[in-house]
Amino acid sequence: MSLLADLLSKIKHKEQQVVIPPNLTQVVHRASGKRKVETRIKVVLLVALLLVVCGFGTIYLTNRYLESVSLNLSSPHVQEAEHIKTEQPPTAGKNALAKKTETIAQNAKIETVRETKKEAETVVNPPSVLKETPQQEDRQRRDNITNTPAAPIKKTLQSEKTGKLSDLEETAKNEKDVALYTAKTYEQNKNYGQAITHYKKALEKDPKNYLIMNNLANVLIKTGSFKESIQYSMDALTVQKNYIPSLINLGVANIQLGNMAEGEMYLLKAKSIEQSNKTVLFNLGLLYEKTSNYKESLAAFQRLADMKDAGGYLGMARILEKQGNRSEAEKIYKELLSLDSIDPATRQLANERLQVIGNR
Repeated sequence: MSLLADLLSKIKHKEQQVVIPPNLTQVVHRASGKRKVETRIKVVLLVALLLVVCGFGTIYLTNRYLESVSLNLSSPHVQEAEHIKTEQPPTAGKNALAKKTETIAQNAKIETVRETKKEAETVVNPPSVLKETPQQEDRQRRDNITNTPAAPIKKTLQSEKTGKLSDLEETAKNEKDVALYTAKTYEQNKNYGQAITHYKKALEKDPKNYLIMNNLANVLIKTGSFKESIQYSMDALTVQKNYIPSLINLGVANIQLGNMAEGEMYLLKAKSIEQSNKTVLFNLGLLYEKTSNYKESLAAFQRLADMKDAGGYLGMARILEKQGNRSEAEKIYKELLSLDSIDPATRQLANERLQVIGNR
């Protein structure tokens, strides 16, 4: 027992002699202090980073706000200027116009030669068909003022003069159209006197219109005014050389006046321009028939008959009857009756001629 007690006492004594190393506490204190320093540094850096981010965000938002404010402050001036520009007519007082054009001229950089050329074209060639709307006229005048670095008042006055000329030409055109429509209506109703009066009114509005001259010459032939018709046909040919309807009217009017040679000359000239013109061939056939040149007359009417023209068949049959060739004339009349395109009056005439030939 004493031996066991000694052993136990030795073990306890050794356990009590175990002590902590003296530098262990210092190491522990140093480690904990280092962690605290690192933590503080991290916190400081994080706070600094947040401050930097907030600073940049504040600057960005401030710039955006200032830009929006500047836009809001500047836009009313622009709109007001545009409003004044659109509402203020270019034909305002000369003083206001001069001030405005001088301000614009300082910023404009357009070649004077080009603008002068455009200005000349505007005066020499004003629009004669479509009348510009008031908005288009205002826009055109504003463009003239904006783009002209020199003499803006003069150009504005010229553009106004051009607008006045366009209005006058448009009025004249409308009056001409009304006169033409009235003249054609009277002509269709065979009221040739009123037709001539209104054709002349239309010609006064458009003195160089060869179509009106030709229509007038045609109606004058129907009324027997052959000399006056010749004058209008000659005027039409002066404007439009080799115009076939006017050549035909000249030929017919001269033939009616007894000028057979001149009438034939104008008809042959028209034929040389257009070989298959039915009106030319028909009038040549009548001319040669009237002068008893049955060979040429029959040839002209034959050309018409080849084109299935009823006048050609009637002319051929009539010439054959005059030559005493009744059987050939009867054949021509029957050929004419076989056509589906002939009118009732022509069909009746052909039947009557067949009866006359059959009774002989």
